[in-house]
Amino acid sequence: MEVSCAAARVCPEPGQTQWSLYGGPVGQPLTLLSTSCAATPPPTPTTPGDVPVAVRPQVTPGIVLTEVRRIGLPSLDIQIQPEGQTLVNFDTIFHTEEPQFERSVGLLGYDVDIVAEATTYTWHAGDGTSMRTREPGRPYPSKDVVHRYTRTSTDVDPRVDVTYQVRFRVDGGDWETIDQLLTATGQSATLAVREAAPVLTS
Repeated sequence: MEVSCAAARVCPEPGQTQWSLYGGPVGQPLTLLSTSCAATPPPTPTTPGDVPVAVRPQVTPGIVLTEVRRIGLPSLDIQIQPEGQTLVNFDTIFHTEEPQFERSVGLLGYDVDIVAEATTYTWHAGDGTSMRTREPGRPYPSKDVVHRYTRTSTDVDPRVDVTYQVRFRVDGGDWETIDQLLTATGQSATLAVREAAPVLTS
């Protein structure tokens, strides 16, 4: 379509001009579409050749979290000492490996770097109790994470869940930390809790 705005004759208000808008298929006679009175020319209407510039969508924290959930955060295996079985009222040591999560992905046409870091470890002893630490614990002789069972059981299922905080950057820009935390549930282990009885020997 081609259009034309041209001045014409007189308007009721001083200083105004009557403007007429003509349009029609290219190569065909123009048709009067509308008229109006104004002090300045009205804006030229958009024609098929005038394509508005689309606003590029932005990478948001919600989009990044959706991508992280799709990829999946590392879940942790709990390590127990002594392994397999322990004793009532005995220091049972829990520990695990510190997880690593770094990815570079393409989102909405951007290159996005994502890092997830462990902030909290939640230790579920399998007897209805739990505790939280900021560190993954260490094996014996360290006793960073210790639990004492108070009753016997043939099968408790301790595990450790890890809570992550995610940060990201777009096209090598500044890092942005996401407030919402994500938690990955760990794999349960099998542990028997037994009671030791003193025995006198000669």
